[in-house]
Amino acid sequence: LSHGDLVGQTVYMTRGNQRDIDRARAAARAKAHAGGSSTLKDAEDHANKLRAKQAAAEERREAERAAAAGDQPATGQSRRAGGEAADADKREALRVAREAAEADLIREQEEARARSGAAAAPATARVLTLPPASKAAPPRPQAGSGAAAL
Repeated sequence: LSHGDLVGQTVYMTRGNQRDIDRARAAARAKAHAGGSSTLKDAEDHANKLRAKQAAAEERREAERAAAAGDQPATGQSRRAGGEAADADKREALRVAREAAEADLIREQEEARARSGAAAAPATARVLTLPPASKAAPPRPQAGSGAAAL
């Protein structure tokens, strides 16, 4: 390196023991990443983790369905029929809850309107009339005046 190569750059000199420590750390990093990285391998590992997670979630859902039905997990066609009935019950419960929430919201809005209507302005509204504006423009401040100099 010449002086011209270092112009505009900050160069730090390290002491001997620091240099040795840095070399050891760099060697450890290089050893850890010696095999390189494979995006295909990483993608497959990630997919396997997700598959395991989905399988565990499915087992948990199946156990919850069995506990809710009060019997052992069913197999085949009867399990599908029971699942569809449970899904229909859930949809119905959600619909009822949604309707109740909408009714509560409407009731609260009507109560708020009633409260704001009672505290509204008097029955007769006042009309504010302004005098006609003059056609002449307002005077402009002079460049040397104290208020405009600020």
